[in-house]
Amino acid sequence: MNTLEKKKKILLIGHSEKFINPFLKIFNTDDYVVIGWRSINLDEIYQSIDIIIVIGFNHNLYHKKFKNFEEQNIFLPYKFIKNNLNHQTQIIYINTADSKNIYTFSRYRYA
Repeated sequence: MNTLEKKKKILLIGHSEKFINPFLKIFNTDDYVVIGWRSINLDEIYQSIDIIIVIGFNHNLYHKKFKNFEEQNIFLPYKFIKNNLNHQTQIIYINTADSKNIYTFSRYRYA
């Protein structure tokens, strides 16, 4: 990395280390925040985020009413991401859906 090149500040939504660690190596950064799906708080604003990486979803909701699942896995994260965007922020979405499963009502249909 060029010594004049600014390190990227990354906001990761999801706790999957098998995805987090490679991204930290790829972007060569130690300036990052990890937010768990169950810890999303619309009042938290992170300044100067360069990249938002979205990984996984709140697995505890798969057996709940669809309205609850939809609110916690789609609408709340969407609002949180929107609150933390600036005009230069890049979003990376990791689709972990099983490509063999054609019947899903998860957030994948909104990605």
